[in-house]
Amino acid sequence: MDEKQVLNDALIGEALSGLKTHQGYKVLIDEIIFPIYRDAFAKLEEKDDSEARATINAIKNIIAKIDDKINLGKQAREEYRQELEKHKS
Repeated sequence: MDEKQVLNDALIGEALSGLKTHQGYKVLIDEIIFPIYRDAFAKLEEKDDSEARATINAIKNIIAKIDDKINLGKQAREEYRQELEKHKS
C-alpha cells in the first residue's frame, strides 16, 4: 500500500473513531438507528418481512463497516508511524 493511501486510511479511521466518541453519535444510535432496528426486528417476530430483514442487515452492515474502517485506520496509523521512524534513522 502506498504512503498516501496509508495516511488516508489512517485519517478516515481517526475521523470515524472520533465520531464514535462524539455526543452526536450516541444520539444517532440511541434515537434514530436503534429504534429503526427495534421496529424492524419486531416486524420480523410477527411475520417474515423482507423489508424489515433488509433494514436490519443494512444497519448491521453500516455499523460493521464503521468498525472495520476504524480498525483499518488504527493499523494504517501504526504502519505510517513505523515508516516515519525508518526515515528518521
